[in-house]
Amino acid sequence: MNYRTLLVHLDGDAGCAARVALALQMAARHDAHLVGLAATGALHLPVVVEADMRGWTDVVERSRSHQFDRAQACVNAFQVQADASGLKSFEGVLAQEEAEAAMVRHGRLSDLLILSQADAHDEGATVATDFPQRVFMQTGRPVLMLPRVGSVAEFGRTVLVSWSGTRESARALNDALPLLRMATKVSLLCLDRPDEAVVSRLELNDLRHWLERHGINSECVQISTREDVGDALLLRAQGLGADLIVMGGFGHSRWAELVLGGVTRTVLGTAVVPVLISH
Repeated sequence: MNYRTLLVHLDGDAGCAARVALALQMAARHDAHLVGLAATGALHLPVVVEADMRGWTDVVERSRSHQFDRAQACVNAFQVQADASGLKSFEGVLAQEEAEAAMVRHGRLSDLLILSQADAHDEGATVATDFPQRVFMQTGRPVLMLPRVGSVAEFGRTVLVSWSGTRESARALNDALPLLRMATKVSLLCLDRPDEAVVSRLELNDLRHWLERHGINSECVQISTREDVGDALLLRAQGLGADLIVMGGFGHSRWAELVLGGVTRTVLGTAVVPVLISH
């Protein structure tokens, strides 16, 4: 498996520059086609409106025009930057729809999506704070989530893989293979409760041998903890000096509400290194 099509979200927010820089780096490293997508968030207005509604529609039209201009500027800037980088294959997409719908639709035709943690304090944000989570829950594709603060010049050299023996963690590990092949150190982490082993040591060894057959050397780390699993995972990543976390994402939709598992919510909300997550 290789990444042949990467999709990066463009919106001009505080994390956009870091996303694009990393996406360009990854596309060059994996010889992949890079798609930069900006959504206009265009509203569908009725053609015929009542007279007393015209003032409201004028406001909406101005807002829509502003959103369109902003999205177009993002696409233009991306294309200039991609061209200057020497990347062989790329395209900018201006989607005439809401960002979530656009990223899900295009994401299903991509091998990896590149997003950033949402910042609830960013007044210029164009998407909801749960936008990244909603996208990864719906696409069926892995998402590389960048931290909301700082830049990510290099990542993926020291990788921590969270393993729980579940379908989600198996999917994430498989989706991360192109990155794991380029890593210098891969650690497989299983966090147990004192009174319950999540997986056996034998299973971890089998997993290590599976990775070896893909040309990836790894070490197994099995820890018993009473701490919150998400916090323990982040603490271990910090201790190992990991610059990438790989994990399965847990959650489901309940009516219009997105309900995430506790570990998923903790890691996606507070990680300070990139996280590759699959559902």
